[in-house]
Amino acid sequence: MITNTLPFATMTVGGVTYRLKITAQAAIEFEKKVGTSIPRAWVRLDEIQIQAEIIHAALKAYNSGIGFNEALDLIDRFIAEGNCIEDLMDIIKEIYIVSGFMKRAPTPASSEADPEENSEETTDKSLA
Repeated sequence: MITNTLPFATMTVGGVTYRLKITAQAAIEFEKKVGTSIPRAWVRLDEIQIQAEIIHAALKAYNSGIGFNEALDLIDRFIAEGNCIEDLMDIIKEIYIVSGFMKRAPTPASSEADPEENSEETTDKSLA
């Protein structure tokens, strides 16, 4: 489970951690190049080109001047290090979340109190 609270997603390749987030400018460039929006691309994530374009768009925010071929190389090295496309998809999902294209799934309350403890609190409050 990803519990990222940073304003960006991360991808570590060769011991280097890359920050990833899609800016409005990168989203527009993506749309012009691919012919679809970032949200609509979600249904095409089985296409390696779409995955690579999303990673490239997300790299631009914190890695100025990074080219598409460099993004492809990062993906190849990521896979060569023992990761798989499913791992890449987890990163892409996190990119969508931190970039504002998708909401993070709600998590259960951080402290789940014992139901009996809650009933005692309620009882105590109602008696006071």
